Amino acid sequence: TIGVNAKGDKQRPFDIAVDEWIRQWITAHFDSGVIESEELMNAFEFGNNEQGFQFIVDPVDGSDNFVRGLPLSAISLAMLPRRMPLSMDEVVYALVGDISGSGALVAARGDGAYSDDRRLYTSKIQHLDDAFVSCELNHWAPDISLVELMRTCSGLRAYGCASRALSMVALGALDAHIDVRSRLTPESFLAASLLVTEAGG
Repeated sequence: TIGVNAKGDKQRPFDIAVDEWIRQWITAHFDSGVIESEELMNAFEFGNNEQGFQFIVDPVDGSDNFVRGLPLSAISLAMLPRRMPLSMDEVVYALVGDISGSGALVAARGDGAYSDDRRLYTSKIQHLDDAFVSCELNHWAPDISLVELMRTCSGLRAYGCASRALSMVALGALDAHIDVRSRLTPESFLAASLLVTEAGG
């Protein structure tokens, strides 16, 4: 590790490298905007006007998985109008890219969520005892009410990457994702939240 990021998590050279690559790509393709990244202490503003987007970036969500060679990690990018508050309701475009190489999921508000040209839909499961549920457990012990839910569901998974777990909800592979630890920050879920809602979740 080379330090800690704004969130207090360990920061590794690949976090910085991917963050710099994303910043270069955005500034080459957009005239102006502001980039807020998990790896930056302060927002990075570019261009000379007040228009454009806010880009909310987690360059390597699930970096602990990535460094161990586990398959669940992602680039997460949400785009909001520049002067709007950080809110799931304000995200207009989203991308969650699977770092293992299986491609990216994208969404545009009002136009659906997609994997390549295939439209995504959440599952039709309605009852917890039939459901496969992802629950984030890092740095946290579940309370008794969540233990009961975990015992009731058909299958329980813990992936260590919020954006990928929520993407699997958008794909219909998981029926729900739960994180009640009060540790999740916008760059890890804003993009994936639009994928889920545009897929019908």
